[in-house]
Amino acid sequence: MIKLTKLLPANAAPAQTILKNAKKLMLDSDQRAAMPKSLETEYGAVEVAVQEMRPLEVNDVFVDETGAFWVVRPAVETVLHVTGDPDLLQQAAIALMHRGARVAIAEDGFLAPPIRNLPDMLEMAGLHVEFEKRPFDPIRPEKPKADESGCCCGHHHHHDGESCGCGHHHDHEDHECCCGGHHHDDE
Repeated sequence: MIKLTKLLPANAAPAQTILKNAKKLMLDSDQRAAMPKSLETEYGAVEVAVQEMRPLEVNDVFVDETGAFWVVRPAVETVLHVTGDPDLLQQAAIALMHRGARVAIAEDGFLAPPIRNLPDMLEMAGLHVEFEKRPFDPIRPEKPKADESGCCCGHHHHHDGESCGCGHHHDHEDHECCCGGHHHDDE
C-alpha cells in the first residue's frame, strides 16, 4: 500500500512540471470534503497518513513516502449545469456562494452540486438547469476579509436598532448580518 505522508500547504504553488508529472488522485466533491483515510486509485491502494486533516481542493498536492508527488483532480460526478441570462446567472452564482454552496464556472453558465430543491428554485428564477456527469472543480473560496464591524460580507452594519433596509430589526450589541453571519457590536 502506498502511504501519503505529507500534504503541502494550501497556498503552496508547485511548479507546473511537478503537477503535470504527478500521480493523480481522482476525488469527487464528497471525498475532497471528507479527506478519506484510504482510497483505491489506478496505482493501487493509497493510505492518507498526514497530520493535517482538512478538506481538500482541486490541485492540492501530497507527497508519498518515496518522495513522489500526488495531485488532487476532480472526478466525474453528478452536477447541475445552470444556463440562461448572463446577469441572472451571475446573481444566482453569487447568492449560492454567499450561502456556502460551491460553484464552478462553465462555458455557458455555471455548475453547482445537486442540492435538494435547488434545480426548482433556479428554474423558478428563470434559469435552465440540467443534471450532468462531469468533473466538478469549484471556485476556490477566498478567506473573507472582515470590515470594521467584523463582517466579511461587505455590507454596512447599523447599531442600536438602526434600520439597514433588510426589513429586520437588529437589537443593540447583537445582530445577524444580511449575509447570514452573526455579529456583535462593541458600541
